[in-house]
Amino acid sequence: MEFHKRQTPVGPPLKDRIAEADCVAELKAAGFEKTKEWTMLPTQYFLEFRR
Repeated sequence: MEFHKRQTPVGPPLKDRIAEADCVAELKAAGFEKTKEWTMLPTQYFLEFRR
C-alpha cells in the first residue's frame, strides 16, 4: 500500500512517494507478479504480489 504520486490532502511529500508503475516494475524485476489490486482508497494504491 502506497500513496499515489500526486498531491493529496494527506500523506508524505511527493518526493518520498513511489509511482504505481515504478513499484510494479521494481517488483517484477525481482521476480514478483501482481496478482490483485484494490481501488477502495482515494489517496493510495493497494497491490498484492506473489513470487
